[in-house]
Amino acid sequence: MLQQNGLSSPIKAGFGANSYGKYPFCVAGPPAGTKLFPIFGLNKTVPRLGMTEDEKTSKMYYSIGEVASLIGVSTSLLRFWENEFPHIRPKTNKKGDRRYRQPDIDAIKQVYTLVKEKGYTLQGAREYLQSRKPDRKEDLIENLQRLKAFLEEMKGRFAV
Repeated sequence: MLQQNGLSSPIKAGFGANSYGKYPFCVAGPPAGTKLFPIFGLNKTVPRLGMTEDEKTSKMYYSIGEVASLIGVSTSLLRFWENEFPHIRPKTNKKGDRRYRQPDIDAIKQVYTLVKEKGYTLQGAREYLQSRKPDRKEDLIENLQRLKAFLEEMKGRFAV
């Protein structure tokens, strides 16, 4: 059976085309929300791809594709940002696949906000993030002081 790929060149079904037929050379199939090709008896809408809220909070590590779809950028942009911003350093497994944790995702979201939404240049975003590091140290010192006070209070309660 021959199909047309939109460029008036016939291709065999199943070779170079996905099972939907309408979207040749597209591995993922049609976009979410579109009707499937009714010739094959599949007249359902394509389910939304991505993670639910439960999946976002239950996982410890995320793949680069999951993070890219979550944030709305390409995987190549995430790899580029890893080279440009030193605080984005995902772990890699033995195979070399990147595994992002929640702090990595939060850092990427912060970079995305600065670069894409606020219009910072990469150098400007890098400088902004580096200038905020002392605030983190001050927050850490403040948290440690509160913890010390709490522990001393607990020590006082239990010391009889």
